[in-house]
Amino acid sequence: MIPVFTLAKEFPPYHNQIIPHRVTKYTTLSPKINQVVQDFDARISHLKEIFTIKGDLKDQGSSVVIRDKTNVLEIYRPSDSFWWFDEHSANRETTPDGSILPDDEEALKIGQEYLEKV
Repeated sequence: MIPVFTLAKEFPPYHNQIIPHRVTKYTTLSPKINQVVQDFDARISHLKEIFTIKGDLKDQGSSVVIRDKTNVLEIYRPSDSFWWFDEHSANRETTPDGSILPDDEEALKIGQEYLEKV
């Protein structure tokens, strides 16, 4: 069996000639490239449609935030990820009076159906 990680037993002869340099953890595409900007704009439009958000777009550099009443959609450029939440119900400690919540099994089913749709 070959181990997944192996360490060199000796340093290569040129090891002291290697100039240290900065290595970033993630590589992102430059916003100066027109196609990158177009792709990101298309992604914003697609996510706005999925989450039915019509609010104004606020560019914060590494992310874009769209607010529509209590709905918030944050789209991140570097990680190609997004975060959507409803400020009215996000991180709520209690449920409103008269609320009837689904049981665990029904909640899972509702969540799975929604993810398949999206």
